[in-house]
Amino acid sequence: MISMDASHNALAPLRDIEQTTLTLGHGQSASLGHGIQHVYYGIHPQLSTLPPVHTTISPPLGRISKERPLRGRYDLITGIQGGSEGRVAGVHVICGLAGSGKTSVALEIASRSVQAGIQTWWIAGNSGSTLAMGMRTLASSVGVTEIELAHSDPADALWRRLGQLDQPWLLIIDNVDDPSVLDGGGSNFTDGTGWVRPIVGPSGGVLITTRMATPSAWGSWCSLHPTMMLSADDGARMLFDYVPSSAGSIHDARSLSARLGGLPLAIRLAGLYLAETSGIPWPDPDSIATMAEYQKAMDEGLIPDNESRDTFARAWSLSLQLLDNRGFRFARQTLYLLSLFAETLFPFRVLLDPPTLAIQLPFEGINSASLWRTINALADLGMVDMVRFDGSRELPEHLRIHPVVRDITRIGDPPIANAASYLEAAARLVRRVVEDANIGEADDVKSWKTWGDLTPHVMLLTRSVESADATAGSVQELVPAWCAFSDYLMARGMQADAEELARKSTRATEKLLGSQDSVVLHRRFHLAIVLAGRSKYQEAEGVFAAVVRDYGRVFGTDSLRFLDARHRYADFLRERGEYPKAERILRMVLATESSLRGEMHESTLQTKFCLAKILGDKGEFPAALECFREVLDARIEVLGPNHDHTLHTRHNFAHILSDMGELSEAEKLHRRIIDDYVSKYGPDSPAVFASRHCLSHLLTSQGELVEAMNQATIAFEGRRKIYGETHPSTLEMRTCIASVLTKQEKSDAAEREFRAVIKLLEETLGHEHYQTLRARHELAHAISNSGDSIGAQSALSQLYAIERRVLGPKHSETRDTKLCLEAEKRKASALRGSFPLHGGGKSSGRKKGRKK
Repeated sequence: MISMDASHNALAPLRDIEQTTLTLGHGQSASLGHGIQHVYYGIHPQLSTLPPVHTTISPPLGRISKERPLRGRYDLITGIQGGSEGRVAGVHVICGLAGSGKTSVALEIASRSVQAGIQTWWIAGNSGSTLAMGMRTLASSVGVTEIELAHSDPADALWRRLGQLDQPWLLIIDNVDDPSVLDGGGSNFTDGTGWVRPIVGPSGGVLITTRMATPSAWGSWCSLHPTMMLSADDGARMLFDYVPSSAGSIHDARSLSARLGGLPLAIRLAGLYLAETSGIPWPDPDSIATMAEYQKAMDEGLIPDNESRDTFARAWSLSLQLLDNRGFRFARQTLYLLSLFAETLFPFRVLLDPPTLAIQLPFEGINSASLWRTINALADLGMVDMVRFDGSRELPEHLRIHPVVRDITRIGDPPIANAASYLEAAARLVRRVVEDANIGEADDVKSWKTWGDLTPHVMLLTRSVESADATAGSVQELVPAWCAFSDYLMARGMQADAEELARKSTRATEKLLGSQDSVVLHRRFHLAIVLAGRSKYQEAEGVFAAVVRDYGRVFGTDSLRFLDARHRYADFLRERGEYPKAERILRMVLATESSLRGEMHESTLQTKFCLAKILGDKGEFPAALECFREVLDARIEVLGPNHDHTLHTRHNFAHILSDMGELSEAEKLHRRIIDDYVSKYGPDSPAVFASRHCLSHLLTSQGELVEAMNQATIAFEGRRKIYGETHPSTLEMRTCIASVLTKQEKSDAAEREFRAVIKLLEETLGHEHYQTLRARHELAHAISNSGDSIGAQSALSQLYAIERRVLGPKHSETRDTKLCLEAEKRKASALRGSFPLHGGGKSSGRKKGRKK
């Protein structure tokens, strides 16, 4: 109410005016003693620019399905919503990869809170405007007025009111992938002055879901809870929430769950897809209606459902867009590069090299700092996992890309450049590791851990080069790695993998470079070596002969490459027992090498060394001894007395002495060699155990069986510790021990040991491998010693048939088996007495020690 003189002129100066103001209801008033006052009745102009404040903040509990309960998240939920009253105290952040079920966990917690009578609000945090709208709606619902919002910071006003609430409450903010949206009108969210703040007292709690797992992005007052992938069992249960039993067994479900990486979104989409396809009464012939078929399609690089593929792509595109916005310009390229490697642990600190990447178009300008920040940013979003072992606090050395992220990235279009450029970059990284990185030699046991970590990635790149539209550059980059990793796999006893690598790399080079390219010839030559090591002699001989012929035509018969190829071919012929042909070739190689390289060159000496072994195989012991002596003297002069090649020559020199019957002198030399190896490498080196193995053979032939068993046992235990139970070298020592048991007339124990070893050899190397065949011959000898002549005949007859086919009828091993079989037949036909097996087993025990 305003009271004034009614006759007063409105335009005249105001004097002696008395104002009395009364505001009722929702009325508004303003008073000013003097000056200018702007009075607005309604909303402040600054507030009028804010988004509408009316939006639902109720939890979307309708999304929860009673038929499909949340799987595998009990520990996570109880870790957040602990206590008997089900309250969430403090600020909790659920973080993880897109599709890992963060929102589902938040919904379950919201449902439990509502059931417990706790006031629960749900706000979307995917953008700043959406969050502000929800927070203003929340402010209004707890009694904050528009005037309070207008005259103070909205977040301050909201948290003042929340702090006054007596009843328990829970605020859930979903999908806060960019924590900066929580800053509000304050400075930095982590300072505790934004839309979310540290909570004092037990009444309230805040739960946030996000892809961002960087601890520094959240306040120290926030508790982070990563959403781990589901176990195979939980994933299987989740699949059966969708699919009928006709879609497969529990084993199929566990297997598919593991193949999907335990990612809930991937499991849900696979379940929905199979639920639909398995119910079609007239399925197409190529339809995918079972879990096994779905997994097979994924293993072949397919995502069976286009809708699923698009869903994944959209989910992770948002993550990558977030990194783009934050300035990580190499994030997409790095993720695509990582997707080219295998699903196993990726040794990124060894394999990734910024200078090597920087010369490739997709990574031009990258450096160590930007690559490291990019990897960490991808890890923060859960797209890759940094792996530490045994709780180590050291910097991680491995990472793992989620299998479904990898699959979707691989089948998508590569960023910036074409797929071939990324494949060439990956190949160049592998080449650098083999040629420049300090990872040790392929046959060095101490380096096998690193080589083993890298092998699955080399195998996958090889398959990619063979099948994809790769460039010749990719093949050229991978050639050194193919050679090195084939050697590693053979040294590890993983001969089937070595053969696969050799065959695939050979096909890839032939496809891209042509059959007569020098690189192709080299790969074919290496394939022949691997086939020979696999005892696939017939195929190996054909490849060897063709490659040697092509080497001579391409490089010339006087070239060093041709000589090296002929030398290796002669070694192969010796393994096959074709001693005259092998000797003839080696003598020609030796003559040419002596002229081109000189008589004291190591390659020339190695050729002469191999020639001496052939002479020993032929029984020409004096000539072999003299040849070894010449090589030994030369190597002592050139390399020194303790060089490995020198010690190896002394080792073979001792063998020839043993063959000549000079057993005492041979034993002394073997023991001195062991002492020299121990002095050089220590008592637990592979070289020491190899020498003990040979000494055991020598002692067995001398009848010193107790000491022979002692040396064999030491060598066996040492090799088992180094190589493992099933490595060919370990099994070789078990065969040696069983042979000593036979000599000790412990035939039953020997037979049991032989059968156990043969089973492992067949599983590891194959039924027709040379080492398996030798063990089978020794088993026949043990059977004969036990008095079972019929059983020995049967074993020898089967072995002879295999050796004729695999080794050939002229091979010394085949001939020995034939002689033993004939002797066993004579023994069985005799009325009294017995005829001993020819030579007590193989015709000469000397070969067992020399052919390793």
